[in-house]
Amino acid sequence: MKALTILGCLLGLTLSSVAIAQEQPKPLRPIIDITPQEPKHKNFGFGFDVGVPDGVGLNFVVRPNVDWLRADLGVTYNVISPGIRGGLTLDPINFVIAPSLTIDGGYAFMGSIPGKSTQLDVTYVNFHPGIEIGSRKSFRFFIHAGPSYLYSTGNHVDALLGNKSADFKLSNTSINGWFVPTAKLGFVLFL
Repeated sequence: MKALTILGCLLGLTLSSVAIAQEQPKPLRPIIDITPQEPKHKNFGFGFDVGVPDGVGLNFVVRPNVDWLRADLGVTYNVISPGIRGGLTLDPINFVIAPSLTIDGGYAFMGSIPGKSTQLDVTYVNFHPGIEIGSRKSFRFFIHAGPSYLYSTGNHVDALLGNKSADFKLSNTSINGWFVPTAKLGFVLFL
């Protein structure tokens, strides 16, 4: 009888230990989740550049849900007058140093050349291959150079040429054509 009682106790302990082993404790949920997250795509940013024929430019930059394309719209100042500019940049290679292609166009309003009575306005389109340096997800420094098509109209252009003769006057003149090289350098920062 004693053996039967011991055997019953052992059987009870064995069954209770199997039941306890099958119950897994629930893991504790952390108060702060520190698991690495996939980096969020940054769609908006700003840019700053300096170049010819653009002058100094400050841009609002938008990037759709792909990293290799960005569009910009901004304001410029070319020492003669303020202007506006918009463009597209293809940045197809995700590497620290990568090639790019930028096509942008702008218009500088009619303004006077400092120290002269000559007034000019300039419309331009830039076709600039370039080099981008940095991370295209957050910050890129760039150097772009290539041809530009310019169309400019002006008043009192004879004053620019140093003409003081009353017999020779150039007014309401226009100049248009391809200019090479034109270039700009700057950066884009996505927030």
